[in-house]
Order: sequence, then structure tokens, then C-alpha cells
Amino acid sequence: MAVINDDGEDIAGELGGIPVQLDFGLVPQGGSVIRNFLMTNTGSVAVSGVLDASGEGFCLRHSMLAWIQTPCWFQLEPDEDLIVQVMFQGDVEGDYL
Repeated sequence: MAVINDDGEDIAGELGGIPVQLDFGLVPQGGSVIRNFLMTNTGSVAVSGVLDASGEGFCLRHSMLAWIQTPCWFQLEPDEDLIVQVMFQGDVEGDYL
């Protein structure tokens, strides 16, 4: 999971709740698992950037938007929260890291 600001710099220092990694456990072939996390702007100014869950079988969404496999834009005002969902779907047997 990567969060990048509009200048291409990491902004995790102003955001709370961003996991370094998510554990999806054992996922049956053809099955899917969703993990949620709450991202919070802990800074004193608005933060905007891009969420990206890269890797085969991964997609994400926020604000109940459609599931996407490409980076998506977000903006959070100070003390504002955003629920982010990441889904993994293992279509082929194997280890995914």
C-alpha cells in the first residue's frame, strides 16, 4: 500500500492508520478477502494524494466507489477520516507477497 502526495513524496507522516502491509491469510483459489483500514489526516492542513495497492490480484476502493486496480486520488481535511478497502482475489494458486 502506498500513499503519495501530488508532488510524488511520501505523506504518511501526516496520515494515521495506514498499514505497512495487510495480511489476507489463506485465500482459496478463486476466492477473495477484503481488509479495511481507517486513514486519518492527523496534520493541520488538507492532504491530497494517491492510494495504490499494487500487485497481481489486488484492488482497492474508498467512499464506496467501484473496485479499481489503478491508483486513485483522495483528499482529506484536518481530522477527517477515510475508510479504505483492499481486496485480494487469488485466481491462480501460489504465494502472493
